[in-house]
Amino acid sequence: MRPLDTHPDAYEVQLRVFRSMSPERRGEIIAEMSDLTRALCRTGIRRRHPEYSDADVAQELLRLLYGEAIARAVASMSPSRA
Repeated sequence: MRPLDTHPDAYEVQLRVFRSMSPERRGEIIAEMSDLTRALCRTGIRRRHPEYSDADVAQELLRLLYGEAIARAVASMSPSRA
């Protein structure tokens, strides 16, 4: 599925470039994009909640990524949150 903000010709070039990469390189790019996305999410959380500690930001990121139930379960296992 072509992204709506990408011209069809540009998308075809992107596909050719990605397909020419090794699976390892594609994996590296995916990991980099994931790291960037998480960093952007943390920045957004900090802007909305400047009073949050690092642990609060991590907890909110968990909630956003995996949902309330999993975030609560992880928090209940943390000795610093008990």
